[in-house]
Amino acid sequence: MSQSIDFRINDFVTEYLDYKGFNDTVGIFLKERKTRQEPIQQITNGNHLQDTDQEKCQIIKDEMLKYFDDGNREEFFRLWLKHVPSNIIDSDPSLKSLEFLLYAHFAIYYLRPNNRNKNEQVAKENMQEFKTYMESIKGQAISQTSEILPLFALPFVTSPDKHGSFQGLFSNEWPVQLRKKVLNFFDWIFSNRPLPRLVELLQNGERASHILTQINNENEELKHRNRETNKQIKNLSIDYCNLITITMELVETLQQAIVGKTITNEYIDNVCARLGVARLRESMANVMESARFGIDDPFTEKFDYDKIKHDVVHISTSPRQKALLLQALRWKLTKATTDFNREKMLECYISCDLLGCRSDMEQRTKIIKELSSTSSTLDTHFVKEEWARLINTIASLRKGRNYLAPNEPLIISMQKAAIAEQSDTLTKQHLLAALQKLSL
Repeated sequence: MSQSIDFRINDFVTEYLDYKGFNDTVGIFLKERKTRQEPIQQITNGNHLQDTDQEKCQIIKDEMLKYFDDGNREEFFRLWLKHVPSNIIDSDPSLKSLEFLLYAHFAIYYLRPNNRNKNEQVAKENMQEFKTYMESIKGQAISQTSEILPLFALPFVTSPDKHGSFQGLFSNEWPVQLRKKVLNFFDWIFSNRPLPRLVELLQNGERASHILTQINNENEELKHRNRETNKQIKNLSIDYCNLITITMELVETLQQAIVGKTITNEYIDNVCARLGVARLRESMANVMESARFGIDDPFTEKFDYDKIKHDVVHISTSPRQKALLLQALRWKLTKATTDFNREKMLECYISCDLLGCRSDMEQRTKIIKELSSTSSTLDTHFVKEEWARLINTIASLRKGRNYLAPNEPLIISMQKAAIAEQSDTLTKQHLLAALQKLSL
């Protein structure tokens, strides 16, 4: 790496540290760079606000932080909507996550055990506003992050302060950490400073990486289609040559028949065989077999889905075998090497109606029975958990949600099964996660 690139990187690091307010670190870093006799580019802080504007911004920041501490949602978001540009929030997932957490903060403010100022009416209004906000961001990227996803269940839990999933949310440290994030955001938004070049480089790199992944997936699919097309062209070319040859022979035979030569049955059979009648029949049989064993695709292994569907719900299959089979079906999706392969495998599940969401009502009824089982044995618990995991995995994909969504009886049974779980089990977590994804 050349020295000029090293110096530029160090300038970017200095700019970023200064932007984030690490003043002591900047001083030490600049001192070491001067010791090494590095050329240092002057840090430009952009167009700073005038003193009067800075005073106004400080007043706004103080007011908003006071409303944050007092749990005054209406006044806080009145100033938020007035002074925070919506396009900045919508364009940055991290800022959108911050806005989501702010709604969650006000939703639980009056539900905190250490809050002496209880106000049930305002608490209900805040929770309803939080629910409305959640509806407005369905389908956005932040709804799938590990920090945000569990909070989608918050409005639907009767006593969230006592629920195990929200212990961190109701801890004393959570609002303190959130306040620090809000303060850092206010310092940035009211400083009118451009983003550091290091941040811009990272953002551009992430966008390029995402585009490259998408292009690779599309390229893989195009290669697959190209192979299939070449195979069809090759078969058509062979058939064409055969037809030309046979046509010429038939013309000669017709000429001979005109002069009185007899055409034998053996000759007709030979011509039919060469025309590919036998191969056509064999191809039809292969098509039927492909429908039984899944999509005829080099990207997906062929399984006997009729047997899988039978074994995964049949009473003769032991609970351990059912759990392992369900785990294997889930791993075929989660451990797929590419998104394209994952979608191909999901298409196999959908084409055989694995969960009975289309027409196999008997399969659907048996799965609902598995989810609704009240048996307390450990093996039965594992089977129910694996069903929840598989359904949640399928619901993570758009095609999977389209497949599951019309199956109202299954969704109702998932809700009942989640409610029936007495503690915050993995089964309950996966069922709630699947239901949340199906609501997108």
